[in-house]
Amino acid sequence: TEAGLLRALGELWPSYLGYLISFVTLGIMWANHHAIFTYICRTDRYFLLIHVFFLMCISFLPFPTAVLAEHLPYPGSRRIAVAAYSATLVVIAIAYNAVWWYAVAGRRLIDAAADPVAVRSISRRYALGPLSYAVSFALAFVNVWASLSV
Repeated sequence: TEAGLLRALGELWPSYLGYLISFVTLGIMWANHHAIFTYICRTDRYFLLIHVFFLMCISFLPFPTAVLAEHLPYPGSRRIAVAAYSATLVVIAIAYNAVWWYAVAGRRLIDAAADPVAVRSISRRYALGPLSYAVSFALAFVNVWASLSV
């Protein structure tokens, strides 16, 4: 019946929440990723390998998102699901930082005209990513909703 379908769709709220959180997170990462290429003007084999690792980490995100959506309604397993999701974000953020730091180390791959103050500022901001996701990971064991809001 229509009422049954509406009820079933409503019961899928954890999937909607997982999708929303992952989409917003990936959107922010995509925007930042796009922005770094205004500074990066060349590449090398190691950069490409680091980048492939970063893409591998991102492509893994649907798995912990599905685990999160499946276990979020259940207090007995939601902490581990949120921790697994947060741990994945920690790894993604570390991989993203590896891409950036490899490119800027010794100005290896960035445009010679890139403003050093801007590069340092970006580096400091990006370093906060793994830290904030690590806080989210720790919060998963205390309060899953606080963890998901970080």
